[in-house]
Amino acid sequence: MGQSLSGLSGRGYLSSAAHAGVGERLVARALELLLDAGKAARQVRPDAGADEVMLLGSCLWRNDGGPACPERGRRVLTVVIDGLRAGTDG
Repeated sequence: MGQSLSGLSGRGYLSSAAHAGVGERLVARALELLLDAGKAARQVRPDAGADEVMLLGSCLWRNDGGPACPERGRRVLTVVIDGLRAGTDG
C-alpha cells in the first residue's frame, strides 16, 4: 500500500493518462478544500467549483503560438480571482 503512483506507473499498473488523471483529481480536491475554506469565510462566492476554476485557469498555460506574455497571464489570473470573490455572483 505504501507504493507511490510513479512506482505503480513504472510497473505498468497505471498508464500515463491514468497517472495524469489521478494528479488532476488530487489538484481538484485540494482546490475544492481551498474554495470551501474561502466560502466558509465568505470571501469566495458560494457557487464557485473546482472544476470551473481549473477550466478557467487552464488558459494560463495554453500555448497560442505567440510570444510568452507574462502580463497577459497576470491579467487573466486577476480576472479569474476577482470573479471568485464573494458578492460577484451577478
